[in-house]
Amino acid sequence: MAEKKANDYIPEVAKSLGLSDELVRDVVGFYWKVLRNKIDSLDYSSIDIRGLGVVTLRYAKARKRYERSLINIQHERFEGLSELKKAKEIRYVEKLRPLIDLMTEEHTVRIDMKKKRYEEYKESLAKQG
Repeated sequence: MAEKKANDYIPEVAKSLGLSDELVRDVVGFYWKVLRNKIDSLDYSSIDIRGLGVVTLRYAKARKRYERSLINIQHERFEGLSELKKAKEIRYVEKLRPLIDLMTEEHTVRIDMKKKRYEEYKESLAKQG
């Protein structure tokens, strides 16, 4: 049985709601456009999507992507890219930097907490044994 794509559900949803296919398609398209813009804006490390859950930018992947983009910019590795894509890459790096700093700080705090808990655990074992 072949899997259905998102567009295959539009006629069913439109019929069940009593709306036109075009209207449902426009609403769904608008929703995904807004979602893509939120993700592209990189204002937050996670985005709450009602009905779907929370999408979280992973620290390691974000840092790796940032470093790769930064190297490309520094060494002007833009062969074959349009001016628009070059500008988008530079904007991406500029927007990602503060987010990476925040995520690094949070990551460091989590690691420090884990180390502290482990040291407390080792001390409690030493006292018991």
